[in-house]
Amino acid sequence: MESPGEGRTTPSGQSDGDGQSDEGASLTVEISHDGEQVLVSLGGELDISNVAGLDRRLEEALSGRPASLVFDLSGLRFLDSSGIGLLLRASSRVGSVQLRRPSQIVEQVIRHMGLAEVLSIEP
Repeated sequence: MESPGEGRTTPSGQSDGDGQSDEGASLTVEISHDGEQVLVSLGGELDISNVAGLDRRLEEALSGRPASLVFDLSGLRFLDSSGIGLLLRASSRVGSVQLRRPSQIVEQVIRHMGLAEVLSIEP
């Protein structure tokens, strides 16, 4: 079993105990800890088919009450409303949330929904 401090890349088609199946969207996840900061690197597509598994992993990673949470979204191609909900839930669990290097389409979705005030976007 992976400890919260270990990072791992997990394609959604592989069994990870996340309830993801081969029919789900492809999502890669790496979670690492750097002192009081948790870094979550996402790649592929974050949607209803894989958000529950990521939410469980985030809950575990945030159990130590880090001061900040950084999502590296440089590899994320798609984000639906369930993914937005996950980002908002995560922001309520820590003092600071930053979204790093989102793709143009992901950034547009966040800005058009009026969430750039809540979810700090870094280029």
